[in-house]
Amino acid sequence: MLTKMKIILSNGLVSGIISVIVYIMWCLVLFFSELLIPDDKIERAIDFDCLDYIENPESFGNHLY
Repeated sequence: MLTKMKIILSNGLVSGIISVIVYIMWCLVLFFSELLIPDDKIERAIDFDCLDYIENPESFGNHLY
């Protein structure tokens, strides 16, 4: 994100500042949309035991699509 901000600023004085403002607005819209309309389809593996998966990945199912 910081790299993209540096690239936007290298556009020039006027267009760089306008691009930064648009980029910050885009980040705010994304942040608030995630707060208001969260995506419930994304599963968070908080209690996932990665050591068991490394030892036996077949026990977790087929991962081929």
